[in-house]
Amino acid sequence: MPRKRISDIEILKLIDKKLSISEMAFKLGVGKAAISKRIKKLQERGLIELDIEESSYRRSLTLSDVKIFRLTEKGKMEVYKTITGGEAGVQLPRLRGVHNVQFKFKIKKRGDLWFDHSVVLKNWVKKYTWFGDIYVEQNGKEDNPSSLIIKFGLEESDPWKAAYKALETALKMKRIFEDMVGFELSDPVMIGKPKWEIVGDPVAKEVSKRQVVVTDIGAIDNTPEPGTLHFYDVNDVITYFQMPRKINEIEQKVNHFPDVAVKIAEDVAEKVAEKVAVEVAKSVMKAILNPIKSSEELKDQGEEILTGEEVHGYA
Repeated sequence: MPRKRISDIEILKLIDKKLSISEMAFKLGVGKAAISKRIKKLQERGLIELDIEESSYRRSLTLSDVKIFRLTEKGKMEVYKTITGGEAGVQLPRLRGVHNVQFKFKIKKRGDLWFDHSVVLKNWVKKYTWFGDIYVEQNGKEDNPSSLIIKFGLEESDPWKAAYKALETALKMKRIFEDMVGFELSDPVMIGKPKWEIVGDPVAKEVSKRQVVVTDIGAIDNTPEPGTLHFYDVNDVITYFQMPRKINEIEQKVNHFPDVAVKIAEDVAEKVAEKVAVEVAKSVMKAILNPIKSSEELKDQGEEILTGEEVHGYA
């Protein structure tokens, strides 16, 4: 019996739907070993990578060693070209990174950190400097500063990894301030509005040619690239990248709805017909088994009943 041939694009599409190796094997009608072999080759080509967060979540639900993969930017491009026949060089929307990340630390004990800039406003002193690529600001009164604020940006294509790296950076800076500079600080608290930057969205690019859009949840402008989408919440970023799959699922449900509606109508009609048939049968049996009673009931209703004697002689 000839082996079933499976294309890479079939596997990539199923990976994009977050199917496990076992689920893909069942869907395609092949063994798990065949899928695992192809998965390894796709990883070597840089088209997919292990989705650590999703794998951990699925393991917590199933209590089994489940591995969930996801498409890399290269893998997304491969699927895009195959489905749409897109030209080489066409880019899908991607997360460039997160910028304007701000964390605040309350100063419990002041340390000896040198600042090279200072601004005084109404007895409020802001001193600031740069710690590598990280902007460091000290706020408060000259002799009694109240807080340290750090600001920075990260280049990262995965939103959850970017969020994790941002917190990791804040905690690292806290250790540096405390161990090397002598501060005693509170735990970091994120403040302000971080900008999750998505580039490559064709609609946003066209909009930005005419105007800059700013809302409570994000913006469209031309920094750092024309038509950059900015979101202030990582959950909105996740929703944005899930939209194509959600729309596809909705379309499938809508396309399937007429069949479901017809089936429901048929079931309802069948139940109604059954009920009507039962009621008719009951009435007929009642009339057969109780003819006199039935006649009396009709007389009570004011209707004339012709018996056999009354019609005698007219035959």
